[in-house]
Amino acid sequence: MGRHNIKGDVIYYRRGKTGQDTEMPLAYMPNLVAEIVQLPSDASVFLTHSNGKTYTVESFGNWFRDQCVAASLPDNCRAHGLRKHGATELAEAGANEFQIMAFLAHKSTHEALRYVRAAQRKKLASDALALARTENVSNLSEWLGKSAVQDTENKVK
Repeated sequence: MGRHNIKGDVIYYRRGKTGQDTEMPLAYMPNLVAEIVQLPSDASVFLTHSNGKTYTVESFGNWFRDQCVAASLPDNCRAHGLRKHGATELAEAGANEFQIMAFLAHKSTHEALRYVRAAQRKKLASDALALARTENVSNLSEWLGKSAVQDTENKVK
């Protein structure tokens, strides 16, 4: 992906896995725009190896994993997780399965619906508990802010 994918204020690309054409308005991605404008204007591809060669899907995934390891991030931090995180954020903000499907460049709503259902389940549980709540715990952080770890070895089972 590179500058050739940008037309006006939209970035266009074709998802490799599904072949689905996708367009994303850059107006909603200010952090991405801030990074793109820092690249040399003659850079045809956004991400390259240090030798200037383009990444394959596999080599980028491996590079990303190496960066996560170097940053001491958990083992489940992978490049694909960024897509999942984006879909989760959209669902929790109220996006429907068709909007998430478009974001993920999927051909069907099947996978996108999983994110919507998970977000709805979380909200429904919270709403249900709010109905049953009889007290408001205003100092919750004080109650749960214990830093001492309890010794579970010596507890009676």
